[in-house]
Amino acid sequence: MVNKRGWLKIVEATTAVIIILTAAFLVYSSLKPTTTKDNTIPLSDILEKIAQNSSLRNRILSYNLESPTEFDNETKQQIRSFLSKEITSSILGYDIEICEKEDICPLTAKIDSISLYSSSRLISSNVSEFSPRKLKLFVWQKN
Repeated sequence: MVNKRGWLKIVEATTAVIIILTAAFLVYSSLKPTTTKDNTIPLSDILEKIAQNSSLRNRILSYNLESPTEFDNETKQQIRSFLSKEITSSILGYDIEICEKEDICPLTAKIDSISLYSSSRLISSNVSEFSPRKLKLFVWQKN
């Protein structure tokens, strides 16, 4: 058997290639980032529900931005009450601000968290009297 050495070299080379490919595959699969579950609250969905609620929408549109009255404070309380049904997690805090559509709408409440999420939505009634208000929702994780 003259070619016995040749076959052994082919088997050795094939085995070496299989070992190298297996090692490369294992290294590559361990480097892939793991996917994590998205635990964020869909803020835009909550704002959409508020916009579709006609009583809340009308109260937001009649909100006095210059000098809030008792009616305006009740408006914010009704929105917060609505939010308490939507945001049920006890580790999350939330607040809302109502302002003109061009304004920045900063959060006036003092919070002690670095994880702050916000989303805003224009609220309007109809095109004939277009004076929309911006409703901004802030959500943060309590410490």
